[in-house]
Amino acid sequence: MINSQAPSAPSLQDPEEWFHTIATHYVVAYIVFHLNSVGVLKLLDKADSVELRTLADSLKLDVRILGILLDYLVNVDTLIVQDSQGRYALSPFGRSVLARYARTGPSGREFNLFDLRLGAYHPVWAALGPLLRGEVTYGKEVRREGAHAAEALYKLASAVLPALKSIAQELDSSTLIEIGPTSGLLHELAAARPAAHYAGVDRKQEALDAASKRALAAGVTNITWKRADLFDLEDWAPPFQGCERVLFISFHFHEFLSQGMERIQAFIQELRRRFRGHHLVIFEQVRMKPELRSTVRNAQWLYAQSNILIHHLIKNAVILSEEEWIALFVDQGCRLTVSKPTDAFGFSAYVFTL
Repeated sequence: MINSQAPSAPSLQDPEEWFHTIATHYVVAYIVFHLNSVGVLKLLDKADSVELRTLADSLKLDVRILGILLDYLVNVDTLIVQDSQGRYALSPFGRSVLARYARTGPSGREFNLFDLRLGAYHPVWAALGPLLRGEVTYGKEVRREGAHAAEALYKLASAVLPALKSIAQELDSSTLIEIGPTSGLLHELAAARPAAHYAGVDRKQEALDAASKRALAAGVTNITWKRADLFDLEDWAPPFQGCERVLFISFHFHEFLSQGMERIQAFIQELRRRFRGHHLVIFEQVRMKPELRSTVRNAQWLYAQSNILIHHLIKNAVILSEEEWIALFVDQGCRLTVSKPTDAFGFSAYVFTL
């Protein structure tokens, strides 16, 4: 029989409890990330319980190392349990975690378990000392893992898809253009509303190639991919200026703000000049005021602070408050049409009429 009873949470008022709890959480996060990366959690997700040797042989893993890691998780965490025959299984809580962070992809269910914070940003955390001392610079000697970052974004973006479908339907959008880092939203939207026209614009060819590959794998072929600098509207915008009911989509508009506020203001003004009366939707996790901490779930607060830390640390984005986001567009002549939360943890949709 599997023992799925979770250990009681320790009090963090004691210095020793705090020390060992924080250290354990750090180690557990890395172990879970790597077990997920090599496919252990996917196998456990498909079975009631699995013997250690079967897990190791199926995935071509070192059975000794795998056993040590799984035993550690069984004794300090609640994700994985072990039965009286020594077989490993997901606990009921573990299955709820996978259900929460699952996305169905071409190869089946995939799980976003610290893909961004540990997978993409491991090089940054490992270089914090040199970064603090000014010995290295992000973007030169230190870079995040781009493949992990793109995959984490792809998994996360699925949670805003229902809200995006609803917005596109309400606006009766006939041309939908995703601007900036492609997230996988476009091909899923195209599959759901095939009669509309779709385009993705990004300055990185590898991002467009990855998005195109996902679209083709899903059988979606009605998307135009354009490599261009977003701020160079004369390069990419003219073919769409005669279209009706255009909806621009951005999941990471905050990254454009790293180019400077004056440049982004000029971009919004030029976009509005060319597409007046059309719409733009941004999905953003906004900066929350400190006094709100007692009114929101602790998990949401922690996630929001992590989002600020990650982006501001490497200076690739600026996270604004809700009031600041709205003012950014309204001050350039746009009108806020819709503001509503999504099923994505902490993300809201803001629709502006240009």
